[in-house]
Amino acid sequence: MTTSSYNDYGLDPDEYQELVNIDSPSNTALVRVTAFEAEHCAMIIGAYAQGQTA
Repeated sequence: MTTSSYNDYGLDPDEYQELVNIDSPSNTALVRVTAFEAEHCAMIIGAYAQGQTA
């Protein structure tokens, strides 16, 4: 049995999505990353989306 630290605080999925979609100036901040770093980030996010935790 696995447990997740994810907590949506009982929000409806649509309400949660509206909350995370709030526009912020930092959402469009440009950063420099290498292709390797971008791929690594994508792999971590993909694993999290599939429910893998460390």
